[in-house]
Amino acid sequence: MELSVEPVEDIRLHEEVVPELLREMASALKEEGAQLDPVIVDGRTGVALDGMHRIQALKEIGAKRALVCKVNYFDPHIRLRRWLRTYVGINTPLLEDLKVKLNLTRTTVEDAMKRVDRGLSPVGLLAWGWGYYSMSKPRSVLHDLQYVRTFDSTAADHGVRPALTEDSGVEGVSARGFVLYARRPRKMDVIRAATMGAPMPPKTTRHLVPARPVGIGYPLDWLTDEGISGGEARERLRRLLEARRVKHLKPGTEYKGRVYEESLYLYEG
Repeated sequence: MELSVEPVEDIRLHEEVVPELLREMASALKEEGAQLDPVIVDGRTGVALDGMHRIQALKEIGAKRALVCKVNYFDPHIRLRRWLRTYVGINTPLLEDLKVKLNLTRTTVEDAMKRVDRGLSPVGLLAWGWGYYSMSKPRSVLHDLQYVRTFDSTAADHGVRPALTEDSGVEGVSARGFVLYARRPRKMDVIRAATMGAPMPPKTTRHLVPARPVGIGYPLDWLTDEGISGGEARERLRRLLEARRVKHLKPGTEYKGRVYEESLYLYEG
């Protein structure tokens, strides 16, 4: 893992952003006057693994650079998981609408999940103990993730704002509501989405890294100043880090309202 300051235009996003979250992030950056936490990026391709809203917000407020933590994405210690859309409750009109728009047919929960995981169906829906799979022809993972957008827009039309769960939460939610069972992206899908300019829907992936550096606080003025060269920006980061104390926080620690499964290295001082 390497901390650095890099041109913000060189960082590629693999997911779209949510406009409301983008506005909140831009406001938070301005209020803090600094980028507290680096964005995790693949050192070889410049693809951001998380922090999509942070990078886009930096661009919108005129930053020329971003604080990043470079990693080797294909190191097996960096794990890729998927987020699944969920909704708890009974909403028969939404289910009937989804049946049409997603071209669904009913089966068991287990069968629907297997068909999606094996690439035999582009998407599934788990609802109230039943499984549904799309009879549309599956294509690539990136293409089939378009059904996530269809679900999001259809849910919005019915006044539903989906929540998120990982695979471990599917069984509990599907007995009491909906789970949109989308295809599982691979690391190469993440790279392709970013480098081809075909980003996935927002909140599709979740990345876990061995440890995250947080709380660095690289001043926003330094990120927006065009007169600072790349070498000077990195030298300022070096001096900033030397002046900080580093505190190791164990997995399960809450930081800024979120509980992290990874270790955190908190820069203080």
